[in-house]
Amino acid sequence: MKNKNIIALTLALLLLLISLTSCDALPMTTASEEEDAITASGVVEAIEVSVSSELSGRIVEIYVSEGNHVEAGDPLYKLNDELLKVQKNQAQAQLESAHTALQGAEAALIVAQSVKTEAEIAVEAAKIGYELAINEARALEAPERVAAWNESLPNLIELPAWYFHNEEKIAAAELTLESYLEDYETEQKNFEDVIQDIGHEKLIAAEKRLAKAQASFMVAESLRDHKVGSEGKAEIDDYTQTLYDVAETELKAAQEAYNNLLSGTDAEDLLEIRSRLTVTQEQYELALDQLQALQTGEDSLPVRAAQITVKQAEAAVDRADAQIAQAEASLEAAEKGIAQAEAALDLINLQIEKLTVYAPVDGVILTRNIEPGEVTQAGTSALIIGQLDELTVTVYIPENRYGQIQVGDTVQLNFDSFPGESFEGEVIRIADQAEYTPRNVQTQEERQKTVYAVKLSVKDPQGKLKPGMPTDVIFTK
Repeated sequence: MKNKNIIALTLALLLLLISLTSCDALPMTTASEEEDAITASGVVEAIEVSVSSELSGRIVEIYVSEGNHVEAGDPLYKLNDELLKVQKNQAQAQLESAHTALQGAEAALIVAQSVKTEAEIAVEAAKIGYELAINEARALEAPERVAAWNESLPNLIELPAWYFHNEEKIAAAELTLESYLEDYETEQKNFEDVIQDIGHEKLIAAEKRLAKAQASFMVAESLRDHKVGSEGKAEIDDYTQTLYDVAETELKAAQEAYNNLLSGTDAEDLLEIRSRLTVTQEQYELALDQLQALQTGEDSLPVRAAQITVKQAEAAVDRADAQIAQAEASLEAAEKGIAQAEAALDLINLQIEKLTVYAPVDGVILTRNIEPGEVTQAGTSALIIGQLDELTVTVYIPENRYGQIQVGDTVQLNFDSFPGESFEGEVIRIADQAEYTPRNVQTQEERQKTVYAVKLSVKDPQGKLKPGMPTDVIFTK
């Protein structure tokens, strides 16, 4: 009896122990699994670089296709360069023309500088000539200057000869000369009027004949009076006498024709007007002689001529300075022309370089939006390059699991394209602000939940993954 009770008690204790053990283990396992299993889904993303040309134009060559791997600096496509080549030829011609203009300006500057040097030498020579002229004039003037102190003047002139300075005498003589010139010109006009009244053409002809006859007669008379030796004297005397007789006859005939042309009154008028003309002319000549006699020393004509020569030489220097300034301005303009032409050529060369578009980064051609022959506009996306060495996945974590994830946590990524194979990733960024579940989530209930975006970097050393591949992510700490 006692043994049966012991067996029954033992069985009861075993059943109780089994019951307690099973009740404690199952809940702990389930809770742990639910706590650790943070999962999410996302899509593989790559940095995409849109490639476009800086210029518009027709595409002539494309060097890549979708899926091709490219390195930074590889040529991708090229635009037509015919128009820019023509513009380059024009720019080169303008540059050559600018260089020619520069050479001309430099040559002109050299010539102008040479002219100035010669002009400066001429100034020095003219100044020396001026000094020599003054010295010579003063030497010639000295006796006259001393003699002028004792010069005797007409009785009607009461002031002594030295009273007026030479400059004052010259000024007075110039005024007198100007007045006498006016008198002479007036008498010339009167003479022409008288001649016109008498009969201009016939009178002029008669006077010319008479003047010629008088000149011929005087020559014949002088010839006849020449003394001749005894030998051949008779023959010479006969011939000279014949010439004399001819000249005498012509003189008488000319005088008679002249007298017959004029009436008594006309002859008197003509004689009077010619006498007045002769007197006023001589009056002018005497005044001129007087002026020139006063022009001694520094006022002498040679000195004045030397002064003018100096001024002309100095003016030549001024003209040379103006030519130099003009040449320098032309040189500066030519240099600016070269700079502008070079800048224009550099711009065209740069544009020609930009006709070929190069890969800005290493990567794979994801999209090609162009074909040969098409016209592309500047800034229009032609190619898209994906940088597959830096793949990322963005997943969205519910707000109640947000605090369990830290930057640097590792994740496991599974892809349908690679069953049985996992890829490693790492949390690189966690959003600072919550957002609603993205609209691509199917149910409205799920879209109304707030989540945090978590960005993951994906390790793909063998380059198996491609942008757009869906993946399931397990956060493994």
